[in-house]
Amino acid sequence: MLESIALMNGMSEKMKYLQTRQRVLAQNITNADSPGYQPMDVSAPDFSKSMAVYQGRTALAEGQKLAMTTTSAAHVNGFQMMDRAETGKANRQPYEIKPTSNGVTMEEQMMNASKTAIDYQLVTNIYGKNLDMLRSAMKH
Repeated sequence: MLESIALMNGMSEKMKYLQTRQRVLAQNITNADSPGYQPMDVSAPDFSKSMAVYQGRTALAEGQKLAMTTTSAAHVNGFQMMDRAETGKANRQPYEIKPTSNGVTMEEQMMNASKTAIDYQLVTNIYGKNLDMLRSAMKH
């Protein structure tokens, strides 16, 4: 049943991504002293492409936004969130390169691992709240 709900699928995919990222970051930390090891990361899934596929389109054009639809005049109108500027990560330059040509910076990896853990906890909390709402709706 939950597979047919796009929001639940999206959260499941996000949790899978975060689990994979945490595994990769742990590998980076484990190899922090390995000669020549270069840190890796996992690319985040593109939610707009996922939504476009869900809606039967190939992809959203640059700058195109999804519009909310209402089926009744009594529905609450949505609001537009302000776009937040992405902080660029292009051309990652490690703070230091060790004499062994290892590019793992422990502080950076630990910060990424901590952020990933926080994001995972947030998604699992939202997932749980949605399950609670569905259970409540089924009871009534």
